Amino acid sequence: MLCAMVLAADHVAHPSYPRTDIQATPAVICDRPRSGGRPSENWCSRSPGMAASAVGDWTRMNFLMLAASFRKSEPSPHSTSEAIPYLASIDGVRALSVVLVILFHHNLVHFGWIGVWFFFVVSGFVITRSLVNYPSAPLWLNIRRFYAKRARRILPIYLLIVAFGICCIVVLGQYRFLRHVPPLLTGTYNFYRISPQYEHISLFGHLWSLSVEEQFYVLFPLLFFTLPRARLVIVLLAILWLAPLTRQLVGVIAAGAGWTAAQTGNAVYQFSIGHFDAFAMGSLLALHEPMIRRSRRLMPATLLTLSVLIISYAIWYCAVRLSELGKFDAIRRFLHDAFRLNAYGHGAQILTYTCVNLAATVLIMSCVQGSAISRALFTAPGTRYLGKISYGVYIYHFPLQSAYWRAYRWGGSALVGSTPDGVAVFLLGFIGYACILLGISHLSYKHLEAKFRLTSQT
Repeated sequence: MLCAMVLAADHVAHPSYPRTDIQATPAVICDRPRSGGRPSENWCSRSPGMAASAVGDWTRMNFLMLAASFRKSEPSPHSTSEAIPYLASIDGVRALSVVLVILFHHNLVHFGWIGVWFFFVVSGFVITRSLVNYPSAPLWLNIRRFYAKRARRILPIYLLIVAFGICCIVVLGQYRFLRHVPPLLTGTYNFYRISPQYEHISLFGHLWSLSVEEQFYVLFPLLFFTLPRARLVIVLLAILWLAPLTRQLVGVIAAGAGWTAAQTGNAVYQFSIGHFDAFAMGSLLALHEPMIRRSRRLMPATLLTLSVLIISYAIWYCAVRLSELGKFDAIRRFLHDAFRLNAYGHGAQILTYTCVNLAATVLIMSCVQGSAISRALFTAPGTRYLGKISYGVYIYHFPLQSAYWRAYRWGGSALVGSTPDGVAVFLLGFIGYACILLGISHLSYKHLEAKFRLTSQT
């Protein structure tokens, strides 16, 4: 969150996109002494050779941003006449995200659920980049263009998997699962999954994250096209602070209602408003992308903030549980509990998700700056293509995984376990599952998703 303030404030001091609402140059905002003149009395001026502390920079720039937000601004300041280039390495981050989710659902990586949050931050970044690139047009036209594009991107295979699930439910006579359909079609499936009436079904269980995403995008384009740049940044910064508090509030209410720790953690996990900070972080990165490209201190500042949060979280957790578990057991439990699914208790509902968002921020910053690590990890052709088809991979992986596990338990029941034969059977089955999943996702992307996307561009 502190790093987001750096981004927001530095944009005020160094506007990057044309036609922004803040038309002041750095010399106007922080007046530096002219040749031979008396030093400016502006409180934010400083000598060129002085290196201010990081905390001081964050505080000063944050106040600059707040002050500049009240300047007279144009009604629609975000569009730019220059096309924003395609950032290929972001597809690599998508690929990493979907791989983490698949490994998590196969019980191979216990923290793989963070891939969903990586998707959230990447989504906020990519969507805001596309909105910045929209041409100047009336509000209603841009809003209609945005929702039409989102519908063509999301709905074809989403409705396909929902229709396939309905057919399976009817054929198998499991009619009670039809109650899942209305929340799926109204974008409220995450709230249904929180309710005590929810009964898990592998055909639809993973689709809650799409409901969270679309709930954010119900309001965000309206804010984007109606608020001046600085006021939009203030709203996004407010979301960064309010979302963790919302997670805390949801946890308090659920625990007060007598829910178990697992139910409370699940409520925190799937309550959409409590995770809007992930999308807001991605959006702030997109709004300040040119500044990120040329900055040398934002990446170290973000890594420092992430490190401080994790260390503070560990100290707090171990201090609280030291008398209960002992020193070494407290450390071991922290390593297990800090980034587990449905994290709740001892500050996890606030700190865990914030740390994950900052980790995604580091990945996106490295892609924007074109670092050697991002080029090595995220720009290989195979990795980029996996990122391109990652939406289909995510949609199809859970139903296919259910079929895979049924076949595995039926065909290899005698070999299931940690024996060498059991491990070999599992690995061969997993490779076959991955090949089938990639094949279906490739065909879906080529013959369904790409055609709707081409129609959207036309």
